[in-house]
Amino acid sequence: MRLDCKSKTVVALLIALLIPALAHAAEAQFNIYYSGTEDLVLSRMMLDPSTHRVTNLGDAATAVYQDNLPAVGPELEALKARVASGMGAVLILGRHTDPAALASFTNGAVKQTGIVDVSHGSAHGQELEHIAAVVNWVGPKGDTLARNISWLSAVRVHERSLLDVNGAEVLVKTNPRDPVRPGTPILLRIHSGKGAVYVLNEWLRNGDQSARTASMLTMLEGIEGAENYDFQRWPYFNWLLYGLSRTAAGVPVVSYGDWIASPVPNRAQVRILAAIFLAMFAMFVGAYLIVRRYSLRHPELLEHFYRSTPSAKPQPASLGAAAAASAPATSATAHGDPRWEIVGFHRPLSGFFYNYLLSLIIMIPLNFAVTFYIERNFVNPFLEARGAWAAVTQFMLIFFTLLDLGTSQAMVKYFAEYRLTDPGRAITYAQFFIWFHALAGMFQIAALGLAAAAWLPHTPVAYLAWFVVLHTLIQFPGFISIFFNLFRALQRFDYAQLLIVLTYVLNPVVQMICGVYMRHWGLMHPVFGEGMGVVFGFAIGGVIANLLMGLFCSIFYEKMGFNLVTIFLAHFDRATIKKSIVYGVKLTGGQAAVAVSWGLVPVFMAILLPDFLELNEIFLLTFAFSFGYLETGAYIFTTLMPSISESYSQAKMALTRRYLDQGLRWGIMVASMLGGTFIAFSDVFIKGLLPPQFVRAATVMWLMHLWRLADFTTRLPDQVFQGVGRTGTFTWTSLLEHVSRVVLTWYFLQRYGFEGVFYAFLISSVLRSIVAWPLMGYLVAWPSLSIWQTLVNPALAAVGNYVILRSFALARWQGPGHAGSGWVVVLLSLVGSLPIYMFLSGLLGWDDASLAEFRDAAELVPAPFGAVARMAHRVVQIGSSMSPLNNRFPGKLVKEAADDAAELTALKAELH
Repeated sequence: MRLDCKSKTVVALLIALLIPALAHAAEAQFNIYYSGTEDLVLSRMMLDPSTHRVTNLGDAATAVYQDNLPAVGPELEALKARVASGMGAVLILGRHTDPAALASFTNGAVKQTGIVDVSHGSAHGQELEHIAAVVNWVGPKGDTLARNISWLSAVRVHERSLLDVNGAEVLVKTNPRDPVRPGTPILLRIHSGKGAVYVLNEWLRNGDQSARTASMLTMLEGIEGAENYDFQRWPYFNWLLYGLSRTAAGVPVVSYGDWIASPVPNRAQVRILAAIFLAMFAMFVGAYLIVRRYSLRHPELLEHFYRSTPSAKPQPASLGAAAAASAPATSATAHGDPRWEIVGFHRPLSGFFYNYLLSLIIMIPLNFAVTFYIERNFVNPFLEARGAWAAVTQFMLIFFTLLDLGTSQAMVKYFAEYRLTDPGRAITYAQFFIWFHALAGMFQIAALGLAAAAWLPHTPVAYLAWFVVLHTLIQFPGFISIFFNLFRALQRFDYAQLLIVLTYVLNPVVQMICGVYMRHWGLMHPVFGEGMGVVFGFAIGGVIANLLMGLFCSIFYEKMGFNLVTIFLAHFDRATIKKSIVYGVKLTGGQAAVAVSWGLVPVFMAILLPDFLELNEIFLLTFAFSFGYLETGAYIFTTLMPSISESYSQAKMALTRRYLDQGLRWGIMVASMLGGTFIAFSDVFIKGLLPPQFVRAATVMWLMHLWRLADFTTRLPDQVFQGVGRTGTFTWTSLLEHVSRVVLTWYFLQRYGFEGVFYAFLISSVLRSIVAWPLMGYLVAWPSLSIWQTLVNPALAAVGNYVILRSFALARWQGPGHAGSGWVVVLLSLVGSLPIYMFLSGLLGWDDASLAEFRDAAELVPAPFGAVARMAHRVVQIGSSMSPLNNRFPGKLVKEAADDAAELTALKAELH
């Protein structure tokens, strides 16, 4: 992929900012004596320019031994004497550490009794997961190492030694869930005479990195021969080595936020960022003032919504004329299939089934292949880096939701509202949206970015400072979403859908290209490392993708015949601003509740859980994996909302209740069909197609499936409340769910650990459902439930579908390491779930009315999925014809609902 000049400039500027400036106060020279099996530790310690290596032990302030402690003898005795006289020592254990020498050097305070290691080979990654252990800081809270390092962010330890301790101070140890020996010491401190000794019990080996630095493709294949490579990527790893060497010698340390080799913005970089951000903000303000003055001088430009182009076909005189333009002459071309003009459930069902087939055949497999398989196996397989970036994304959503102030929805509402009656005013709402988001976007980039750069380096989450800065830049220029919202307001859903698909494809591709490049950059810049480098790449890719989307949107906008300049003018007045803000603020409360509950999850995890970065990625992996089947199944409620609004507003309660029943039925059918399929291959997907470090997701996947079930039950009342105009009821039920989720998450994380977040999500959704369903029933209507058709039939068909696909998965999958058989199971299960489920559902009995609705809906599904929809209907029909239960459990209010639908159809005004 070729980057344009602007994109290259963006990349070059961001990379330049990430290169540490040499603007720190110089430290006095610090001498170390180093002896190790490789230069990993030495190279990291030399990142600090004050570090100086000496060859004479007598000249060293601290001696560092990486898996190379002298054997018992004169050399070891000389080392002990130097420590007793005041020299510091740092011992890093490894597979070659001599147990006798370790016991002698520590005077029996530390004894090695065994090792925790696995063999190298094709199953090395899987075996590492069997020995991985979470670590906890257990030393004094006021210790220098505790104040400068966020130990809750520490990654798991793998290769290590088993130690007996007698007299040494344990600072870090494995937690009670250590699969080998709980409480294994990982970092110890021993005082010997006037000196201090630190023992780091994490085997460290960098492996041969020459081929990886020479080739990006080789880099993506992973690293062979490394030990505790996750620990080497930890943002605090370099400072830990620095801190151990200095405190061992009794020398004061520079804090993590001020240390020259910390991956955080330093003072010089903060000044550069401030100059750039403030200049950009001033530029936008200046541009607004110029455009505003020009717009007020030329109010006639507000009428030039369409661009002037020579064409045989005359353009509408104005936006209002375009909206009111007459339709084509013939009724057939105006309306297409006449069934679209007949009120009934077949219309929302057709749209729903089209979306389901689009997801089943294209979107879900594409997501599995790109976002899950390629990205997590090759581009960014680092749990801690993914979890850190996700935590920033989750938390920043709070600010972005608040700063939007609901103006996006306000623009769509008022643009559509005034398009016919006052087209000039309609355009002013689009103009206000653009300038509000341009200025607010630059404000949030400047304010949030500078706050993160200046303040975060001196907090327990200092390592996230650059992530926050870069995440704010993704919002630039802030108003790209105007095009998507305009297409919605203009009812050009073809362009809106195209933009969604384009975003779905463009963003990950651009981000992965930049991610690979920056991962390689991080490999060659150990201050940041591969993990932070790939995240920087994804952030830079997000900026570039955002700009490219703006370019493509502008092209689409021009292709529609609109004048791009008009919407970037500034004719809006105080009334426009007031109506947009007042309307938006009312929506912001409910939206903010969702954003706050979502954004506080990583915050609570950071406060309460060790290894929270990796755990956050595990949580989001289960969330993203299950997202497809839940949202696909619940989409029926979204397509049903206009139909419910229509029938309810006309007091057609039989039709409304029938809509609710059939919507619930089809939602259950598709959600349970896909959900059962996903459950059938969940472990195959996670263990067979993802790297071993993600396998922990398989142990909690069942909890996520349970929450998805509870979450599904909240979706129908939500759409009903919005469809009938009870937005206040919707807001209160939303607040109930998300406020309770925040409280429960804090409580359950303390009580149950990582699993507690799933319990909180589950209980809060159940609580909302318990309240929302009775409110829907009493305030709006109850579904006309046919227990068998709506609940029992879908449930039994789902169980049968699961049993068949699970049996197939167990028989066909060849186990971890066999990606080919894993893909066969996943793809064939997805494709096979539709005919299998539909046939089983047919065998369990349908009624003629439901079959007729399904037939009409299937025949309305457009190409290329129409043939698949008709096949699904035919499968159900065959199963029903074979079933003794056919028409045994007919739906309720079928005739009454049909009469209501016929009356509404007759009342509809024919549109020409």
